[in-house]
Amino acid sequence: MLVHHFGSKERLVSEAIAVVRTRRVEALTRVRATPMEPFDHVFRESWGTLASDEFRRYFLLNLELIALALREPRRYRDFLAATTEEWRAGFVVVLRGLGFTEADADATSTLYIDAVRGLLLDLAVTRDRERIESAVEMLAENLKADLARRSSPT
Repeated sequence: MLVHHFGSKERLVSEAIAVVRTRRVEALTRVRATPMEPFDHVFRESWGTLASDEFRRYFLLNLELIALALREPRRYRDFLAATTEEWRAGFVVVLRGLGFTEADADATSTLYIDAVRGLLLDLAVTRDRERIESAVEMLAENLKADLARRSSPT
């Protein structure tokens, strides 16, 4: 029925990708850094948005799309590249603005983005919010320390 509505499986997947991308961007743009708000606070607020019940369905759809793209990488190559690059590029810009080198910003963004994805997956599987929130708090404190260490003059 859905394939009939969209005309093809590819069209259905394209529409799903567009929805996931739009929802992720909308969710994260609600949380904005300001000169008075430390980035680790923004990180915590972003986590709250990403881990919300409202966002959960988009995260699960994103996982399904990643699995499909991994099975058919030629067809969904652009999605695979974009699913990581969108998050990473934005984080790199913030880190570069805080004085990180390009290489350090790239590695740091990879570390924290992948940690967040892992924690979101853990939350989706176990629903153990208390344990995962403790891990997120540790991650935010590590980010705060990394930011202080990297952006302070040595």
